[in-house]
Amino acid sequence: MTPMNDASYPQADNERSADASGTNSPPNNHAPWHAIVLSLVRAVVSLLIVVWIYTNFNPDLAKNRGEGLAFMIIGLVAFVAFTAWQGKRIVRAQYPGLRAMETLATVIPLFLIVFASTYVTASYQNPDAFNEVLNKGSSIYFTIVVLSTTGFGDIVPRSGFARAAVNTQMLIDLFFVALILRFILSAVNRGRDQRAQGVPPKKVAKRRTRTKEADV
Repeated sequence: MTPMNDASYPQADNERSADASGTNSPPNNHAPWHAIVLSLVRAVVSLLIVVWIYTNFNPDLAKNRGEGLAFMIIGLVAFVAFTAWQGKRIVRAQYPGLRAMETLATVIPLFLIVFASTYVTASYQNPDAFNEVLNKGSSIYFTIVVLSTTGFGDIVPRSGFARAAVNTQMLIDLFFVALILRFILSAVNRGRDQRAQGVPPKKVAKRRTRTKEADV
């Protein structure tokens, strides 16, 4: 009996197998409820991790203005690198829209704590850096006020380093929302286009590769 190769199987069987593996899922299909719940759980966990990092941050890490500046730069570089990595995850995800939601739940708080940590460190080093001594709560509040351009005027930077840090945030804020949202939306569209073209998500592709190796 002649063994059948892959081309010998009916096309319908191949299509059913592809659908079962999730590689040819139509891009217009809604994500199942369990995927939505899992994505929400991941978003909440990511947010809690960012909050935990900020609440356990020690202003003593930066002893002077030079170290405070280096800390802010390192935080911004880490933020950009993390956002770029999340963009790749969105493209490779089974449901890019859900992955984008998880990303926003992490990158926005991460951006806020980079500057909030900088402000509380500056206030710890120099009590006159602002018109009042900032703690972690008032620092995150001030960071959100600057991001929203509300400008209540209850907290005002006074020292040169504090004003430079606030100016840096304001300049980044001018492009932050537009660039981040555009980057994430572009990643979602690329991911959906790849799913529509039959390109499998990364995890599914790895699973199929291991299955083929086992068959051999």
